[in-house]
Amino acid sequence: MTNPDHPRVLTFVYTNWRGETATRQATPTGMIYWGSNKYHPQPQWLFDAFCIHHPWEEADMTNPDHPRVLTFVYTNWRGETATRQATPTGMIYWGSNKYHPQPQWLFDAFDHEKLGVRTFALSECDFTVNPKTPDTRDDIAG
Repeated sequence: MTNPDHPRVLTFVYTNWRGETATRQATPTGMIYWGSNKYHPQPQWLFDAFCIHHPWEEADMTNPDHPRVLTFVYTNWRGETATRQATPTGMIYWGSNKYHPQPQWLFDAFDHEKLGVRTFALSECDFTVNPKTPDTRDDIAG
């Protein structure tokens, strides 16, 4: 999804609330809706998107060290378990797809290893172990 030619990536010219104009590359994360927010106080058509690169800020969410990146242990549909780093691109939702055929809670996120948006099943995520530090749960006397 970091490929600007990917069919889900929009490339467009955008003027932000400060009047700065730049070419943006983003993947929409939901529906287009009529509304307003603190940056767009006048009601208008809006959409939320995962920006591939943010032209005005140094924070780039494709960077695995960005503070919005989740690090978790995940077991995929083939039963393979690995540590994943991903940036959520939208809301958690109830659904199913080719890899998760049973309806369940899912979320889409930019996978920093695969360099693309993937769908993760919450039931297969382990957020309790921080892979960057040793697991000391067995050291706790009980």
